[in-house]
Amino acid sequence: MEKSHTIILVQRTQAKNSRTFLDYETLSGAVDGICALFERDLKEKYPHQRELTYDVQQLFQWLDRLHDLSALV
Repeated sequence: MEKSHTIILVQRTQAKNSRTFLDYETLSGAVDGICALFERDLKEKYPHQRELTYDVQQLFQWLDRLHDLSALV
């Protein structure tokens, strides 16, 4: 069986230098990676909070604020 992977293309702002890509072994790994990006942003926004909680609606709002997000599966 061939090994597949998923590539996520992210552009956080309109600035072209905010473009990056992430490569994952599986689609579920890519979803986990996107959630990890969101959690990292939350930690930067609230650096003194030891424990962060969020709901899926907050994740969706964060995704909507990204300039571009694409997946090559």
